[in-house]
Amino acid sequence: MYLPKRFENENLEDAFELIQKNPLATIISSTEQGPFVSHVPLILEKQPAGLTLIGHLARGNPHWKLLDDKSVYVIFHGPNAYMTPKWYEKNDVPTWSYAVVHINGTSSLIQDLDGIMTCLKKLSNAAEGNSKDPWDFWIPDDLAAPGAIERSIVGFEIRISDIKSKFKLNQTLSKASIEGCVQGLLSQKNDMNKELAEMMARSWKAFHDKRT
Repeated sequence: MYLPKRFENENLEDAFELIQKNPLATIISSTEQGPFVSHVPLILEKQPAGLTLIGHLARGNPHWKLLDDKSVYVIFHGPNAYMTPKWYEKNDVPTWSYAVVHINGTSSLIQDLDGIMTCLKKLSNAAEGNSKDPWDFWIPDDLAAPGAIERSIVGFEIRISDIKSKFKLNQTLSKASIEGCVQGLLSQKNDMNKELAEMMARSWKAFHDKRT
């Protein structure tokens, strides 16, 4: 990933927050034919041995065969939006602001029933966590028969070895311009733009605090 220093966010808590709010990840594995890609929600866990990502795939997805003690690359995409020069203090070129987290790690499979069930429950609990009336975890009858879960689903864990965050959020603009961008985003009344506006305001402050 091209990562200019001014856009590198070294605050891990910011990366963790982005992952928690945007759990659908792009998982990339290398093959002789080229990259193999899946889009899977992942749960970040802080364990004594380090950071891990927990997920699962349908056994029908051949990607699971590439996750048996293999190197894997994961991308989490945060909020993003077009920045019109009309929001700037002075006329300039438009740009696209975004935040992403890139992760390198080593994956291992989870194929026993207890392990797979744990993967499923962790994702369900995380996704239902903000609901006022959360869904009660339940396995349908067609998956309740002995061996049915193991034949249908493969769990996996990714042990994180490197994590990098690129927050390209107009940090270098003037205070008036960043305020204009924030107000412009908020005026569109879009949940993603609201999240992006909040991130831009925090990142601008952190960037300029470092320079003073």
